[in-house]
Amino acid sequence: MALSDRIWWTKKSKIQTEKRLLRKDIASQIILLWYTVFSVFASVYELAKPSTNSLFSVLMVSLSVLIMAVTLFIGNRTFKERAMLVKQCYEQLSILNIQADEAEKTNNKDDIFKLEDEYKNILSVC
Repeated sequence: MALSDRIWWTKKSKIQTEKRLLRKDIASQIILLWYTVFSVFASVYELAKPSTNSLFSVLMVSLSVLIMAVTLFIGNRTFKERAMLVKQCYEQLSILNIQADEAEKTNNKDDIFKLEDEYKNILSVC
């Protein structure tokens, strides 16, 4: 397979990876928001009409700890930062693809070898 074709396919897969990471970021933020809003409304309802058993208090503390743990876990996944790295990668691959097309048209082997090294370097960054 020609270098320009490999670069093109890699660029397309990186674009899909960026979209997937951004979808995961939005989904995780929505889930966290949903659970946080639910726990706030449940707490406010408990203040307005206190229950007689202590099970509700135990459940709310457990839910709060769970929300905190999930928030820390999702925060450490760094979906947006990873998506930005992937975006920079496929933008560099676009430039490299144009150069590879030109080198393949002129059949310049030295340029193709240099571009292959640059291709590997770009992939190692992201």
